[in-house]
Amino acid sequence: MRILLDVSNLGATGPEILLRNLLSPLAELARDVTFLLLLPSSKKQEIWELPPNVKAHFVHRSRIREFSRMWDINFALARLSEKLGANLYFTFGDLGPAKLSIPHIIYLHQAYMVYTEPELNNSLPLSERIKLRYQRSHFSRSVRNASAVVVQTPVVAARLIKLYGVPFDKVSVIRPPLPSHVQKLKDAVTTPAVVGKTVTLNLLFLATYYAHKNHAILPGVVKELRHRNLTGKVHIHMSLDGNRRKEETVLLSNLAPDRDIITNMGRLTPNGVRVAFASTDALFQPTLVETFGLIYLEAMAAGKPILTSDRDFSRYVCGDLALYFDPHDPVSIVDAIEHLMTNLAAFRKKVRLKAGGQISSVAGTPESNALELMDLFRKHMPKT
Repeated sequence: MRILLDVSNLGATGPEILLRNLLSPLAELARDVTFLLLLPSSKKQEIWELPPNVKAHFVHRSRIREFSRMWDINFALARLSEKLGANLYFTFGDLGPAKLSIPHIIYLHQAYMVYTEPELNNSLPLSERIKLRYQRSHFSRSVRNASAVVVQTPVVAARLIKLYGVPFDKVSVIRPPLPSHVQKLKDAVTTPAVVGKTVTLNLLFLATYYAHKNHAILPGVVKELRHRNLTGKVHIHMSLDGNRRKEETVLLSNLAPDRDIITNMGRLTPNGVRVAFASTDALFQPTLVETFGLIYLEAMAAGKPILTSDRDFSRYVCGDLALYFDPHDPVSIVDAIEHLMTNLAAFRKKVRLKAGGQISSVAGTPESNALELMDLFRKHMPKT
């Protein structure tokens, strides 16, 4: 049997971590299966230590990347799957071919496919809104023709079923695995020093620049912090590339005078992430939407309190280990920050006591993840 794993649009950190943690246990579990791994050509120079029964194929996209992607998901990838002799097609992302001659299973990562609230559309430029409208239409056709859809949480499952009319028995909730680097965070938990009432509360905003991550709220938050005379008591540490998008460059330029309150550390390596968690007090995540939110598990594993948006996805993953705020309201955000400052020690203790149980309730292991996926693959494999 030959199973095609389509990650040809791989770009975000979360899906790549999930993929890298999945490949070895999946290949070990199904030695009788050849896995055909479709990766973007941009990943060709990276190190991929693949098991013998995993064969990589690199998909090249033209300079007009979105046009090239549309061609692939409408025509080229279906033809490639036939050429490679695939028996089952697994889209490890948000968009796959709308129609295939073999069973198609979709793993939903793209939150915009099931979150259609106006707050999301309003955060996007017009060109992005137009693109998103097409993507949702294409996804609807893909889901309608797919054999199964995999989601990471019951929250997303409920939204998928309601929005697209997907039959309940067509949706599989498979908890994502806890990546190995999260275990390392657990092993390296440290407590930043707390000195008197004037201690700086160091907040870690660990996110690449996308509209839904809501970096745009930061100028308002900085203004409110100044209004409450919290300069020198609260500091926000970001991890932006610096030039990913025009809006990102403009934001950093506008925040340049506020280095006494906010600092951009640049993109972090895995070791840099561990250091950042070890040297900060709490995770700050004003995101508007997620399908899961691996960063929440990282914070919990590191024993860090969480300040985040009051949304269904965050409440499912974090439970009572987070303080919630309205992500559109700087006043609400700074209220939560001040509450944490007043109760930091108690909240930190609560996280360390309950984090293990909360993580176990929403995440599995790479092995359990591979087992559940392989059971689903075999269920839909063509009978020979």
